[in-house]
Amino acid sequence: MSLLGRAKALLPSGKNIQALAPSPDVSATTSTLPAVDSEPASLTPQRRGNGRADLIEYPVELEKVGDDLYRSCRLFKPSVGPGTYGGQVLAQAAWAATQTVPPELSMHSLHSYFLHPSDPNVPLVYRVERIRDGRSYATRLTTANQKNKVVFTITCSFSRPEPIQTLDYAPPMPIPELKPDNCISAEDKLQNFFDKIGKKLPKEQREQLRNGIRERKRMPVEVRNAQANDADMLMADGENNQAFWLRPRGRVRNDLAFAKIVLLYMSDLGISFTVSKALGLDKMSDPPLGTMVSLDHSVHFYFDDWDPSGWTFFHLTCPVAGDGRGIAEGQMWTEDGKLLAIVTQEAVCRADNRAELRAQKQKEASDAQSPSAKL
Repeated sequence: MSLLGRAKALLPSGKNIQALAPSPDVSATTSTLPAVDSEPASLTPQRRGNGRADLIEYPVELEKVGDDLYRSCRLFKPSVGPGTYGGQVLAQAAWAATQTVPPELSMHSLHSYFLHPSDPNVPLVYRVERIRDGRSYATRLTTANQKNKVVFTITCSFSRPEPIQTLDYAPPMPIPELKPDNCISAEDKLQNFFDKIGKKLPKEQREQLRNGIRERKRMPVEVRNAQANDADMLMADGENNQAFWLRPRGRVRNDLAFAKIVLLYMSDLGISFTVSKALGLDKMSDPPLGTMVSLDHSVHFYFDDWDPSGWTFFHLTCPVAGDGRGIAEGQMWTEDGKLLAIVTQEAVCRADNRAELRAQKQKEASDAQSPSAKL
């Protein structure tokens, strides 16, 4: 297919395509509840001179509104996708749970389910339930509530350090095709694509593409493709894997608990599209990609000593897909090869077979009217 055809096919339709990442300037909502005097200091990021928090802290910020009850200060909807960016909901819900455990406990795993798309124009209310407080482990169940229904659930487990357990194991890090300094950024890749075919597109589609470029520039996370190919993360390129370098824009506070929230926020970036790539589906394929939404998301954290402001290598594969869904597995590594987290997500991934179904119905109707069918 020509570049022009590919561009038209990949432009967002606004329906059923999961978002890549949010922008701090898109569809923000601000809580109107009065400040709570007992709000923990850790919930309020340090402000810059312009009154805004550092980019990666800005989308995670919460307001305490009751006992074990928190509310989002703002939500972001990317230019594609049915609702709020899933990584933001994950991060906020886990951050709410983190506020309810002693600081010596560290989150080591979580399991979550996306139940309904959330409206970025209505704050989410996170209710934390203290399931268990043991000597070594603690468990928290957090529900995200909006419009009188639960839209998301997450169970987080926290553990105390075990310094006398000195044995450890991890496989070697997959060798990236490109180092961060040799990678093109997500926004530059989209800009190059626009420069090649933008003038040939209708005005409305040109503006959609420009919005996508601006949005990627404003993301709180910098994304670079670690693979030596020209395919965008939305494009099916016949592979069942992806690889990115990710780095927060701006500083990250010196806080291990929040560093894990940063990893969690980044862990939802483009992960489900590993499934659509494996199936050969995108907006230009035949049949094209129809529905792509996340069902669940799990993360296991290891090796707590790292710099969250540095580059993270995110290597993704799809081990299986079928029956309208598929699994993406990811490993998050430091640049020097330390395995930080294992990520698993199952997503609905459906081809848009409406044209095929219409043709089948037309054939059946035609066959029913044929002379032989009346005999």
